[in-house]
Amino acid sequence: MSLNKLKDLSDGARVYLVPVGPVFRDDTAVPFAGTGLMFSAFRILARDAGAVQLDIRAPLADLKVWLKDLPRAVSEQILSQLSALALPREPLKMPGLEQSLTFSRPLIMGVLNVTPDSFSDGGKFTDPAVAVAQAKKCVKKARIS
Repeated sequence: MSLNKLKDLSDGARVYLVPVGPVFRDDTAVPFAGTGLMFSAFRILARDAGAVQLDIRAPLADLKVWLKDLPRAVSEQILSQLSALALPREPLKMPGLEQSLTFSRPLIMGVLNVTPDSFSDGGKFTDPAVAVAQAKKCVKKARIS
């Protein structure tokens, strides 16, 4: 059924792939930006004649099999997006820092909650001086490279 809906799209249809099903270092998945993170499935959205015509999820293996039976314009869009997902990203220069944010490995972000009704810390960091001191402590412990 999903293949038939894709086959029925016109040449003017716009197809969008949204990666789902993240995996790590799996030879059967699409690599993401040179990070080691990969995707084994996609949400496929298609707009045609100004309206959403398709919103499905499909494993990458199925998508690859379907490509040969799809209208040329549709398969070219899918192949282009798969290629773009795999391209390595340039490091992102962070304002005010010497280090850059790289995409070569998974990264973890910390959040310092400064609201008085925080469920996670009970409002320990509502005083600005205490919040700044805690933020500096977190930065000191962080490994940014």
